[in-house]
Amino acid sequence: DCTKEDGTKCQNGVCLDSVCHCNDGFGGCNCQVP
Repeated sequence: DCTKEDGTKCQNGVCLDSVCHCNDGFGGCNCQVP
């Protein structure tokens, strides 16, 4: 579960060991930034 303290979830990436690993081209805490 990669839900952050502010309630947002991992987007545009995969969750491994409670860390969001972004897909290529995405960034930010939850990979929400293109």
